[in-house]
Amino acid sequence: YESDESMVVAAPTGAGKTVIFELALCRFLLASDAGGRKNKPKALYIAPLKAIVQEKLEEWRGKFQSLGTRLEELTGDTSSEIALQQIREADMLLCTPEKWDQMTRKGRASEFLSRDVVLVLIDEVHAIGDDRGPALEAIITRMKLWSYQRVKASSAPIRFIAVSATCPNLGDFG
Repeated sequence: YESDESMVVAAPTGAGKTVIFELALCRFLLASDAGGRKNKPKALYIAPLKAIVQEKLEEWRGKFQSLGTRLEELTGDTSSEIALQQIREADMLLCTPEKWDQMTRKGRASEFLSRDVVLVLIDEVHAIGDDRGPALEAIITRMKLWSYQRVKASSAPIRFIAVSATCPNLGDFG
């Protein structure tokens, strides 16, 4: 909780991976309330399936919305124009890799997202080895580039937290 270090966690189901995400979100919310920032910082949750995104959205709205936190879902059902407005107003974005790839590959959204996303939570990161892996790998690479550019500009890097219940290729994430 008291660190801004990035991490990869491989732990069995029920071991507390969601709690790790929630503690990181609490730290993010405390830090984003701390100063009149010109740009609204954002946390991003990525899961390989729309059903997982919707499940987390429901769960976290119950926990974080009462704190004044705005959560938005971005999936294939969300049009790009609606998504752009949702993104600007949101504190936390929950999406699938494919939608995030579409939103950040080019255009207006990528301009401010490269600056505003400060926390990235990647659920089921082992999916990088599945059919949907290329989209996940592309967005992680893109956001790592954003993070590198921030560090070069003397800004804080993006914090990445990736979790998996089964991660046989854990060494690849070092």
